[in-house]
Amino acid sequence: EIQDSMLSMCTIYLAPSSISGGGFGIYTTKSFPEGSVMLPADGPSIAVVDPDYNHDWVKLFSGYWWEPGNGVSDTVLFEATWVADYQITMGSLPNSHSYLNNMDFQFPNLRYDDSLLNRTVDPGAGAYSYHTGRDMTAGRYIE
Repeated sequence: EIQDSMLSMCTIYLAPSSISGGGFGIYTTKSFPEGSVMLPADGPSIAVVDPDYNHDWVKLFSGYWWEPGNGVSDTVLFEATWVADYQITMGSLPNSHSYLNNMDFQFPNLRYDDSLLNRTVDPGAGAYSYHTGRDMTAGRYIE
């Protein structure tokens, strides 16, 4: 029971940034040692290929696109000449200056091929986790 209650505790929150004119920021409610898991996989990462790029809906979310060389897995490049990764997850929020971030996206240590997994029933299909890139103290801004 204790383990289940720990899983349902809020560990991050959205609040006004301490930077003037900075809008909102994401903060942590507890300390995390470097390399620990901060956020579960909370949503899909959708690869958008050439034919879809010119649709109007793409322009609505221009702040949440990652193009090759800016965080998109190079494996998506096999899909088309031009591919962008549309992030509609909590991971899309802490995308500030790349040298100031303290949250890393980590692929598994071993290369794997999940193409044989059923996308609707197999939990391992497309699995990933967010990990801290350095020690985090409670109340620290997550970037």
